[in-house]
Amino acid sequence: MANSHPRAMDGPSVILLATQRSHWGACRFGAAFRKAGFRVSVLAQKGSLVYAARDRDDYVRLWAMRFIPVMRFGLERALRRAPGSRIIATDERAFAFLGRLAAGEQKRPGTISAALRDAIGQSVGDISTMPIRGHKTALQDVARKIGVAVPPGRAPTSAEDAVRFAAEIGYPVVLKKPTGAGGGGVSLCFDEARLRQ
Repeated sequence: MANSHPRAMDGPSVILLATQRSHWGACRFGAAFRKAGFRVSVLAQKGSLVYAARDRDDYVRLWAMRFIPVMRFGLERALRRAPGSRIIATDERAFAFLGRLAAGEQKRPGTISAALRDAIGQSVGDISTMPIRGHKTALQDVARKIGVAVPPGRAPTSAEDAVRFAAEIGYPVVLKKPTGAGGGGVSLCFDEARLRQ
């Protein structure tokens, strides 16, 4: 295994959780964390770009992408091999997976191990807030309530509702899905015709 940075033996450690095989941004994470002195474990599918980057100290194969118990088992295994690690979700699906684990733990305590619950909490904060973090409208409401300046926005119930709101605040407007990241499903609309497309 070719590594470009010295291995951090006793320093802090991270687990890079990569669920998307071709997410090119995740390839840089291993090198950046190793350069900062972290021990890097990768939990990903064999053949994924983050796996191919090889800037890691350990690799745990992620066997299934859609079967949560198997994915959870892989994450638990990675934590046993690197106790005390922070989990870095390298893509949107990985973050959603952590959210599902947190939601399951909220509904039925004991669903995940104490070590995994603590690692998720240390990595992403209070697990009770995970479900709203991926929902843009809900997150904007929370931001407003705590005093963060947020541009005007709402979740339209129809095309007519969107057109009325755009007329109230003026064009251009940004139309986006209520969930998601990375710019997927985002449109910049300079007029009503584009908004209706």
